[in-house]
Parts: sequence; C-alpha cells; structure tokens
Amino acid sequence: MAQNDAEIQLAEQRVAASEVPAPEIQASRIDAILNFEHVEPLSRVKAPALVYCAEDDMLTPAYFSREIASLIPGARLTLVPRGGHAFSRSRTREFNDTVLTFLASQTESQS
Repeated sequence: MAQNDAEIQLAEQRVAASEVPAPEIQASRIDAILNFEHVEPLSRVKAPALVYCAEDDMLTPAYFSREIASLIPGARLTLVPRGGHAFSRSRTREFNDTVLTFLASQTESQS
C-alpha cells in the first residue's frame, strides 16, 4: 500500500467524484445478487476453473470462493492470506503469476 500511495489516492478521488446510484438502484443490485441462482449452473461447468481470492477480502469473503470451488467439478481453489478485494491490483505480480501458470498448465494438458 505504501509503495502505491499516489495511485491509491488517485483511484479514491475518481471513486469519490463518481455519482453514486440512487438507493433504489443499489437495493435492486443487492436483491439481484442475493436472488441469483448459482448452484445448478456452476455444477455444469466443464472448463477447467481457477477460483482465486484473498482470505481478507471483506466484500466477497473467502467462504464464497470455497463454495464456488466446491460447486465446479474439478475446480482449483487458491486462497492467499492477504490482498483484500482488489488483490489483483494490490498483489499484481503474484496474481498474474498464479493465473498465467494455471492457464499455461491448461494449454500443456491440451497438447
């Protein structure tokens, strides 16, 4: 975080300057998430899947990722201890290395 303070502050300024949707829109988005049926469709996924998240993600807690991975046949679950919700940005190198390694392993297994 300290190494990226300027970038983080710019991102916070962009978010603060953006218009917040009306409460009704926010409520409808939350309702859509809560009512979304995900169990059956995930059980039909045939493609190799990597479910990857940070244990300290407060917006989408790791138990959601564990559930998703358990519902996708053969899914690989990778949890990192720290990184928060946007750990693809806070731990970019680690995130990219893990995703690229997973993708490369899929390409190799297809050969």
